[in-house]
Amino acid sequence: MLSGVVPRCAVALIDLCFFLLALLAAYALRFDFHIPSWEFDLLKPVLPVFIAVRMAWYFGAGVQRSMVRYTSTSDARRIFLTVLGGSATLAVLNVLRFRFLDGHYLLPFSVVITDFMGAAMLLISTRIGFKLLHLRAQGSGKDTIRRRADREHVRTAAASGR
Repeated sequence: MLSGVVPRCAVALIDLCFFLLALLAAYALRFDFHIPSWEFDLLKPVLPVFIAVRMAWYFGAGVQRSMVRYTSTSDARRIFLTVLGGSATLAVLNVLRFRFLDGHYLLPFSVVITDFMGAAMLLISTRIGFKLLHLRAQGSGKDTIRRRADREHVRTAAASGR
């Protein structure tokens, strides 16, 4: 029972790290890789909201339940829509906070957009990469197909008496 839970928890933890990495990269791009210290001070109270929104969409869509080594285009689509939903929620929270609370944004809109692109690329590309590594370890690929074709050719030649 524990072996089925640990990998999913590990995948969820790694994906959370990817969400945070995408946010950090978005801030770095927004401020030309020189993030002012006061921006970090503004980010600290917002970070729990960011994590809650991202993980609510993540667990709500069931992304953690998919097996990484069996990733398909439907999984990539689900991840894309999950990250898009989280980014849209952050954008709505931005507007709500600005209009009804204190006149400040939760996150800069450029950061929300860049974070969306980075998070989607990180999550989808790592899953595809792990799937390719899994397939390579299982012996899938051009080399294996060529070896199988060569063996079939030898068997056919031997059977025909050549």
